[in-house]
Amino acid sequence: MTVTCPCCGAPMADGVAVKALTAIRLGYVQATVLRALVDAFPGHAQSDRIIHAAYGGTDDDAPMDARRAIREAVKDLRKALPAHGWRVSASRRGPVPGAWRLERMP
Repeated sequence: MTVTCPCCGAPMADGVAVKALTAIRLGYVQATVLRALVDAFPGHAQSDRIIHAAYGGTDDDAPMDARRAIREAVKDLRKALPAHGWRVSASRRGPVPGAWRLERMP
């Protein structure tokens, strides 16, 4: 599948295409999660780092339901990104449990 720019529709290479995803209009938490995934590409973004990016400071600064909010944002991204040729995959086992990453769709 050819990845296209979310703004102009032109075809893009992986490195450029993943950065262009940040142009998609999203809410604050969804945009923060997407930014963390883009910054970690092609690797994984751990949930603790995403929570820190979204809420800053220490764990005490994050709301009690921060993990749920991040999971909801990932769920929203899983619905939005396929239109742009990308998906979010979870890593529950292996070297990076509790993390997500961006993948190009075939």
